[in-house]
Amino acid sequence: MKSIRFSYIFRITSKIIVFLLLVACRSVSFENVDLQPTMIQPEDLPEVLAISTNAPIEPDDYFNFDIAHQQTITTLNGETVGGVRVYLFHNVEDRDQMYNFLSLVETPEGIIPFQTPLIGDSISARQGSTQSGETLITLTFKRCYAVAHIWLRTDDDFNQQGNEIVVYSENLDERLQLVACP
Repeated sequence: MKSIRFSYIFRITSKIIVFLLLVACRSVSFENVDLQPTMIQPEDLPEVLAISTNAPIEPDDYFNFDIAHQQTITTLNGETVGGVRVYLFHNVEDRDQMYNFLSLVETPEGIIPFQTPLIGDSISARQGSTQSGETLITLTFKRCYAVAHIWLRTDDDFNQQGNEIVVYSENLDERLQLVACP
């Protein structure tokens, strides 16, 4: 009888410990992380573009992120042509919800996926035409507990701008691994 009780208690206790370990491993806190150093650095952009606004994003009622930061990309004369947002989440379920939402971004004229190397754990890269005839490039990727969303509107050569966004995304991914992968 004692061995049956011990076996039963052992199984129950083991299941509780495994459950708690799984929960602990899937949930972290990033509330005190400074995202600003992971964002766009001057060497990340071609010389014809500049970094403008650099600010935290306030929490909202729909997405449950710990912290988020955004930057705008401008031409040298100050016209906003793009932006970057990085979100850090305390669990992968909320991260995936944001990634799925941002991956649905579409221009009025439709979207066309474009090929990139694997950046992050998963990536969605698209291009589309705007009503004014420009090309809108959007690239969204997730890495550990982070989601990054980059967009750039250009009337220049798509291949060049697309490659520049991919290179910047790879740089951002490397920096995110230091803060988003505990």
